[in-house]
Amino acid sequence: MKKIIFLIMIVSAIASLSFAQWEGTGISVSGQDKDIVLLKDNEGHNFELVSKGTVSNEAAGKIKKMKDIFYKFEKISFTSLRFLVRDNGIVEAYLILSKLVADNADIHSFVPSGMVFYLNSSLSYDFRMVRNNVFFKIKGQFIGEKELLKKMSNAIENPVAYLEENSLESLKAKIELQQMEFEKMKQEFIFLRNGVLMLHNTGFLSGPKQIQTKKIERVIQLKNQNPGWKKEAISNKMESEKIDISEDEIGLILAIFFNEFE
Repeated sequence: MKKIIFLIMIVSAIASLSFAQWEGTGISVSGQDKDIVLLKDNEGHNFELVSKGTVSNEAAGKIKKMKDIFYKFEKISFTSLRFLVRDNGIVEAYLILSKLVADNADIHSFVPSGMVFYLNSSLSYDFRMVRNNVFFKIKGQFIGEKELLKKMSNAIENPVAYLEENSLESLKAKIELQQMEFEKMKQEFIFLRNGVLMLHNTGFLSGPKQIQTKKIERVIQLKNQNPGWKKEAISNKMESEKIDISEDEIGLILAIFFNEFE
């Protein structure tokens, strides 16, 4: 009698869980083994959910969305699909593969631990592959099966190159290189402007005359601090600072650096 009552309680709990979370999703609870809830959809697909408590309607909706995507895969086949709902609301999915075809070759053996997807605001993936004892991570936002398979195929074709291209250190190196190139271009631009200043700064009987860098920098500083100042105001200020520079030279600097002509 006690066993019958116990079985009735289990069935009632399963039915309650099925109705509460899965109504309208096409998913029903077919059984439960400790913390593993056995689920089934209207198309007869069986999958699992690891849960120690009730699942929110939002999480149930995410599970439906994810499983609908997975069961529409054309090149990726799996023997097991298990979901896990995190405390922060993120739903993770673990796929144990039976076949994965990319470029007409089955590469599922390169994914021994299976594929991991997770859904928060968008669907992403994060799992490891291995080839020739080289382990590498496949990580990113899921756009489609085709794009994911292409990424995996490229990684398998040359794991070392993939690691170099996607590693954090490689990314840092690329950023540093771009910064160096930017600084180089910046210096070349400064040299070019100074060269133009020198070519235009000529006297009646003399050749080109270079304007000292500190004088150029001071003119630029004064102009930035006082956008409305013309060359006469800047000249008066620099004269009060005992900096020897002509109004014509100031005019050249304003023309080249600020596109102002007087």
